[in-house]
Amino acid sequence: YAAKVDAKLVIQPTAALSPDVVGMPNNLPWNKIEQIKSLPMDQLALFIDADIFIKPDAPDIFDHGPGLWAALDVAMFVDPPYVSQMNEWVGDGFDYTQHYLNFGVLLIDGQTATEFAKFLVPPYEQGPFYSIDQNYLNRALYQSKIQWKLLDQAWNTPNPILTKDLSTGYFLHTNLVAEAQAKDVWLRKFRNHFSAAS
Repeated sequence: YAAKVDAKLVIQPTAALSPDVVGMPNNLPWNKIEQIKSLPMDQLALFIDADIFIKPDAPDIFDHGPGLWAALDVAMFVDPPYVSQMNEWVGDGFDYTQHYLNFGVLLIDGQTATEFAKFLVPPYEQGPFYSIDQNYLNRALYQSKIQWKLLDQAWNTPNPILTKDLSTGYFLHTNLVAEAQAKDVWLRKFRNHFSAAS
């Protein structure tokens, strides 16, 4: 996909920062936050998680242009306690169903990242539920008042494993599978499916 859209591919290994940087607990891949903070001003970057399959017919996401682009995390709306807990943790009128983004696909330019970085200050916190950096990112984004832009759900299509529907969307996100090994099995199934189709 990087070759198709004429982008430079950088594979960032998962690595946790030291406890003295992020506080405890420190079982999360905070390196995405550090990469956002170090993005050069003149770049437009796509951050994409390793558990996402990009379909062969996916168009160029970079055509969206500058800003901070992400899709709502609709996969998480199924559990009401998450909604109330996140709303209370962020405060100040935060509405989970309107503001909680899935950062598995994030398109952001350097200038916006520089503004965002002012609110990405250690010690990072994982939030009231579910051990992911996404809670902290959402709170920081809301506090920053940055006018983010909504990606169509096609760019971050959740749960194709459950729906068995591979006909819609461009980026298929296996985000409700807990184990990395199981995610890899499904990603290989997606690859085989589209390889056979071509």
